[in-house]
Amino acid sequence: MRKISSHQPPATSHQQKAVTSCQLPATSMKKQPVASCQLPARKGENWRLETGDWRLNKGFTLIELLITVAIVGILATIGLNSFSSSQERARDAKRKADLNQLQKGLELYQQDQSPVRYPPASDYADLEGYIADYMSTFLSPPKVLSGEVYFYTCPRLAGDNLTYLLYACLENEDDTDRDDVDGGANDLCGESGYVSYSVTEP
Repeated sequence: MRKISSHQPPATSHQQKAVTSCQLPATSMKKQPVASCQLPARKGENWRLETGDWRLNKGFTLIELLITVAIVGILATIGLNSFSSSQERARDAKRKADLNQLQKGLELYQQDQSPVRYPPASDYADLEGYIADYMSTFLSPPKVLSGEVYFYTCPRLAGDNLTYLLYACLENEDDTDRDDVDGGANDLCGESGYVSYSVTEP
């Protein structure tokens, strides 16, 4: 009987060069680690035969690195702006909460007076002496603005001690609770980049 020999397809020119330039050790009963064998490089690629597997080793180009750095920079800028905006809203939330707490203290003070009236003061610092006993702590603003304070005046209407005005300046100009501002004419802060939030007697 005629023994049929195995047939291998002809190697391509690139493969022929690889085979002729690199001979791998024959296998034996005891497995030996296959040494790395450098094959002819193709354009833009480095090919190696490593432990019997073909692996493509390809690094980043300068353009790819520049694009990556640009994308990271853009994302960092967006994140920083978002974080800054969140901090502004958090400080504004504290200012509004403080004024609402002060308003409750003013009501408690008013109910204990005879005749009924609110603290007659034209400055927030003077207010502390009147309502400190009605609050666990006297509230202060976050002081982001230079010399930032809350503002209080009573009477709000001349001769009427049952009226007062208490307000703070907010950093977020788009705050939905800001005072009704018409081109800045009604804004109490009088400083660019800030809007007023005020409360009055119930």
